[in-house]
Amino acid sequence: MLLAPDRRPQKTVARAMIAVAMRDALFDKARVSARVSGVFLLVSIAMFAVVAMKAG
Repeated sequence: MLLAPDRRPQKTVARAMIAVAMRDALFDKARVSARVSGVFLLVSIAMFAVVAMKAG
């Protein structure tokens, strides 16, 4: 839509390009989510260790 009609790629090419861009964006979001969940896991393990050491 941003390109003039005579400068637009064919629909099959555009669909492939959009699919690759969407896949890359979703992989980036998944990677960030995995890192955040890993940090939360490490924090919960550290908190558990601190509570266990205080308890005895």
